[in-house]
Amino acid sequence: IVKLQIKEHLEKLYDALGLDKLYSELPEDFKSYDIAHHLGLNTEQEYAMLQILSESERQETILLHLKQILPIVAETERLKDRVRLNGHFKNLTPPNF
Repeated sequence: IVKLQIKEHLEKLYDALGLDKLYSELPEDFKSYDIAHHLGLNTEQEYAMLQILSESERQETILLHLKQILPIVAETERLKDRVRLNGHFKNLTPPNF
């Protein structure tokens, strides 16, 4: 069930970022190590992921990360679209995460 949720969240994330090709190449039997580098983890988060010994715990960590960043990425992409469409946002300061 966790793998299915991960795939659903990855699909939404990649769609928001315009990276559909990367998602479509995800094998059905993927492991956490197959995707961890493509999740937007910082160096410390990647190192923490490497220290988790259980595949199921790594998957839970990945799912939690995806649930946290997906709304931020989606909102950022919506903001970019608004900026492109409206010249009044020329001097907009981007959010600092």
